[in-house]
Amino acid sequence: MRGAAAVDDITGAVAAFAASYGMLPRRGAVLACVSGGADSMCMLDILVRLIPDFGYTVEAVHFNHMLRGDESERDMAFVAGYCERAGIKHHAGRGDTAAGAARGRVGIEEAARDMRYAFFEEIAVRTDAAAIATAHTADDNAETVLFNLARGTGARGICGIPPVRGRIVRPMLCVTRRDVETYLLERGIPHVEDSTNLSDDYARNRLRRGVMPVLRTVNSAAAENILRASELSRSDDDFLRAEARRFISDCPDDGRAPVRELLALHPSVAARAIRALAGVSLTREHVRAVLDLCRRGSPSGEACLPGGVSAFREYEYIMFAPSGPPRVFEPVELAPGVAARPEGAGILISCEDGVCCDKINKSLTTFMFDKSKICGKLTARPRGRGDTINILAPNGKLSGTKTLKKLFIERRIPARARSAVPVIADEAGPLAVVGVGRGARCIPSPGDKVIIVRSAAVRREPAAEI
Repeated sequence: MRGAAAVDDITGAVAAFAASYGMLPRRGAVLACVSGGADSMCMLDILVRLIPDFGYTVEAVHFNHMLRGDESERDMAFVAGYCERAGIKHHAGRGDTAAGAARGRVGIEEAARDMRYAFFEEIAVRTDAAAIATAHTADDNAETVLFNLARGTGARGICGIPPVRGRIVRPMLCVTRRDVETYLLERGIPHVEDSTNLSDDYARNRLRRGVMPVLRTVNSAAAENILRASELSRSDDDFLRAEARRFISDCPDDGRAPVRELLALHPSVAARAIRALAGVSLTREHVRAVLDLCRRGSPSGEACLPGGVSAFREYEYIMFAPSGPPRVFEPVELAPGVAARPEGAGILISCEDGVCCDKINKSLTTFMFDKSKICGKLTARPRGRGDTINILAPNGKLSGTKTLKKLFIERRIPARARSAVPVIADEAGPLAVVGVGRGARCIPSPGDKVIIVRSAAVRREPAAEI
């Protein structure tokens, strides 16, 4: 279809697609990311034409990556000139992408993407923009899906380019590059060509120039059909992520996940939960290693993951923490009126003077010690080699002197967590173990002057977003 009818059809398709995802606001500014190329010039014109239907305002934003010399400067001047003639407010920025890639030790494409999106967000904050619109088309989505498949991907990669991500919206995903060419021709909209689009140095260009034409010989609507498959896959993925979030919400607040319940999940849900709990990008092999760790009969073990993270088996639970030996917190001296937070212990400890009442506090997080029996300084420290304690049971009976190592094993405290369990000790040795028990030494009698030591857990940060 050619002429005004084609232009109206394309504009209507963009309007309907944007409305279905709630992309375009009824008021406020929409930033149109305009490189000067065909796709972005088409989007800019469509967004301006849709102003009466939605009520927003349009401002253009352009970022010069300084990668193509005079051509980059040409593009920047072209966008500025077009916007000035059309009466569209525009914002321009530039950055040395090659230098940025070298500093960050990343590829040019990754550095360029990070720099331009950072600039777009900066302008959005400055202008209080409701949306940032990019001009990705159905063809861009198809190329992304194919690229992900070639590298190896799961459902997330097949989902392609998300129509909405935060305030970033992509209203052109429903149209093809052929639609864009038709629109620009019929509307007489100028654009510039990026010479790098003709180079086969980039994988995306090879897909665009070599693979997509072949797919269109199989089905002329290949890009549209891949977009439809992406939407279906995204809907399935959203459901599975919701199930994973539901599982995580039922886990303990300290970030551990119960092994039995994790293994009972559908593998697709379990994989998403594991990735969220780990907080790093994981391959299928990494997820499998975590599940294998869960299936083993051993109460402890480790699976090394990327990003300096490992999964640790702790009896009936799996948890994620930095790889390597557990960090041992530095001992802190305890004194009345002073609160201490031993780094790595995950608790806050306070200390105060008092008098022992008739009823001795039997909490395992609050301890009273007879001041007259304390030997030297009182500290909160990790267990030491050869530490022993004679635990006083709630019924007042002694359990016998045991090493802290044996005591921790009896109480099923994971090996990796033992160095983070605070031991309240004086210069003669342990007096109590937070969360485990108190020793017989320094137990006060009613009316004795005491030092009261209280501890409270520090809340762990929530799991990463799924």
